[in-house]
Amino acid sequence: MNGKGTNVQFGYDDYGNLVSDPYKEITDISYNHLNLPVKITFGGGGKIEYFYDATGLKLKKKVTDGTTITTTDYMDGFQYTNGKLDFFPHAEGYAKAILSGLGGGTSYTFKYVFSYTDHLGNIRVKYAQNPANGNQIEILEEDHYYPYGLKHNGYNGNHTTWDVTPGGQITLTPVNPFLGDTYKYGFNGKEYQPELGLNGYDFGARNYDPALGRWMNMDPLAEKYYSNSSYLYAGNVPTRFVDYDGRDFGISFENGVITITQNWYNDGGEKSKNFLNEAIDYLMGISGDYALQTEDGETIPIAFAISVSDEKGETVDDGFLMTDTNQIRARRDDLSNYLSEGGMELRNAYRANGLAREGGDDTKFCGDCTLYNEPPNKYDADGGVVTHEIFHTLGISHSAIGQNGQEMNIDGIGGMLQYASKNARGVKIKLNNIGKNSYLGSSGERVNRRDKPKVVKTSNEKIKLNGTIVKIN
Repeated sequence: MNGKGTNVQFGYDDYGNLVSDPYKEITDISYNHLNLPVKITFGGGGKIEYFYDATGLKLKKKVTDGTTITTTDYMDGFQYTNGKLDFFPHAEGYAKAILSGLGGGTSYTFKYVFSYTDHLGNIRVKYAQNPANGNQIEILEEDHYYPYGLKHNGYNGNHTTWDVTPGGQITLTPVNPFLGDTYKYGFNGKEYQPELGLNGYDFGARNYDPALGRWMNMDPLAEKYYSNSSYLYAGNVPTRFVDYDGRDFGISFENGVITITQNWYNDGGEKSKNFLNEAIDYLMGISGDYALQTEDGETIPIAFAISVSDEKGETVDDGFLMTDTNQIRARRDDLSNYLSEGGMELRNAYRANGLAREGGDDTKFCGDCTLYNEPPNKYDADGGVVTHEIFHTLGISHSAIGQNGQEMNIDGIGGMLQYASKNARGVKIKLNNIGKNSYLGSSGERVNRRDKPKVVKTSNEKIKLNGTIVKIN
């Protein structure tokens, strides 16, 4: 690699952030309090500097290569290069701003570029009308990627961008050493940074190296995903999942994938944690196995991103706290499952072993248990029971889950989406092949309004989908 020896090593700081990379001749990387890089120094004397607001949103990038300084300003999608407007996004791509007229002029002409993206949001094709060719549609760039984001080479080298001829005509011209394409968004729709050989993607909360398939800096939510390496990408399943900003997932419809997220807090011991991890294994095992097939034939995979962490005695969002009173109520109730005050779902079991508090995507799980009104320890809970309870926190009814939660079917997947459609603003999902009682609150499984699990939509735009649930794997 770059002629380096086999014993050369990467360097990290005490927080787990990369500070040196001999293969890219990076001698030092300094970070701010959010573990975001503020300066990357290279052995050849070059450097890249970043500037952020208080929340970590990148505002500016400054690249110094010898005597050449290039600045990029980021302003809510509008991107400026060396102080001049370069491009801004539209719904299907971006508008390129070109300083028109002889010598560049002072007025802008805008050329619309359209993008074709795959199910992961990778920009595969950019195309536009070429005014120098009778406004015929031409491909500016075609890209294909390995699963972890490294770009294929050798058969898709044709790459053009906008230029102004000496006569003042705007046309598409092949990219060359003197004319570069400043629109560098590609894998997952993120910005590629080739400057000074950095060759990585900026995901917002972290920076990603597609050649290695790992992050440059520490996961801001490392404690939440303690069972995974802090450097792996998209749960190590890049053909199904995307990592929207290097930090977390949500219940959303973005980049052609419906993603359902919850974080469970284990309020019990090692036994309950094992149950939760077993449930996670099951849910992640069926992630991507089902899809919503729209009326126009589009197939949208349905993915899960579930995690668990230890937060004993934590107060939930509305101030409702786990207490012995709730455990007594659980023992005395005749129903095997119900939703109680504050959105707490308890199982009618000794020591309140059910689930779960709905606080957006935060769910609390409590302790060791036995089932129903049997004597203690007669029936120990298993992963199927725990998964059954967890699926209620996703809004799925008994009729769609079954006694064993690890028996997911089309009704269960559809019930979850129907529940989201009924209870989350900006979510409208109509399914044609799902039982009418597949979700909590349906006519066959009424739930008090105050007891309904909460559901949060994290997509930037409204979700409106019609179709059927199908099994694709």
